[in-house]
Amino acid sequence: MSVTVWLIGISVLCFQDNATSVPVHGDPPEVLRLLDKFDRDTQAIQKEADERIATARRSLTKDLDILQDKFTKSAKLEDAIRVRDLIRKLNGLIELKVLQNPESKDFLLAANDATIAEGEKKGYKVQDIPQGLIFREQIPNTIPLMTYFYPQRNDYLTIATQESISSGKPDYQFVRIEGYVYQRKAPSSLPIYLFWNGKDNVTTAEIMRINLEKQAFKQIRIEGWILKPY
Repeated sequence: MSVTVWLIGISVLCFQDNATSVPVHGDPPEVLRLLDKFDRDTQAIQKEADERIATARRSLTKDLDILQDKFTKSAKLEDAIRVRDLIRKLNGLIELKVLQNPESKDFLLAANDATIAEGEKKGYKVQDIPQGLIFREQIPNTIPLMTYFYPQRNDYLTIATQESISSGKPDYQFVRIEGYVYQRKAPSSLPIYLFWNGKDNVTTAEIMRINLEKQAFKQIRIEGWILKPY
């Protein structure tokens, strides 16, 4: 039996356990002890499965890294890109992208496919400016990177810090979570900044700083830390 099938089976057991082990008024102590033991046993099995899957993922990632390097050196760039994207997906990483509306000049920093599609329907165009990678699911030491929208101004705001969230209220309305970013500097990470020019805001990585400063944008704060794009 594969690890995946085994894990699904364990998940079903845990779900069934959650449904049946809720103490019912009047259950004898002997029953409660058995149910408690079952809870502890299934939790231990789940933990072991998670650790085995994590080990297998690290091993696969290492092998794929070697393969990507081989394709790159052989000038098989399309294959190398496919492997790169597979590595990102395997490790729960998604790419941050910058979009801009050519008419309003408003920027949108997004990673969620729904946000990108929504922006494109409003005329925003994806810019060829690599930002970095964020996590699809929350892991320790990360916080949500969230998109807000100000309907009256047709203005997007992508932020993560409580200071920025508070300053955006009540005008900016929550749209969705884009993914998760490190709250503090981590290995192979770089900061994303919130900029403001008195009329508009931009959240972006360092790569856009010089261009923004020419447009009178000033750095307000670091919103979080993301993984380098390469």
